[in-house]
Amino acid sequence: DYQEQLGDRVCLGEAQKHLYVAGNVFLVHDPKNGLKYYPLNRFCVKRDYCGNVLKAITEESVGFYALPKEVQESIMHTSSDKNIQELEEKELTLYTGFKRKENHWEIYQECEGVEIPNSKGTYPIDICPFMALRYVRIDGESYGRGLIEEYIGDLSYLDVLSLAIKQASL
Repeated sequence: DYQEQLGDRVCLGEAQKHLYVAGNVFLVHDPKNGLKYYPLNRFCVKRDYCGNVLKAITEESVGFYALPKEVQESIMHTSSDKNIQELEEKELTLYTGFKRKENHWEIYQECEGVEIPNSKGTYPIDICPFMALRYVRIDGESYGRGLIEEYIGDLSYLDVLSLAIKQASL
């Protein structure tokens, strides 16, 4: 019931699709809003040889007025677009960084080069709000492989075969 109320089932379904095809997905649990997933084009991760995450960064688009007032003012001062109307219509990029330290995770956020106030925080190593998932683990690599990669030869052959059948029928 908890997952259904927060909409986590839909998020997990989308995450599974990305795991099958791309082999990687990044999940972040927000206690207020539930799970949020990031496809491969919206996150990067660095792992050690054993597969432990050392650093991760997510990217998302936000509207100008979704940011705190002091961040809006800072962006106005640093942005080349001094026109408020242009900034209102433009999608801004919000980055969230997760960095592993000795016995905790450091988390921070920034938007357009401006640090978000009160966004810095720490989590114990064993109570982490994110999961960097891989479908197939490969030692020494930061990213995994998807299920589709195992069948790419078969799919290519099927494509060639279906083209031959189409040409033969013509």
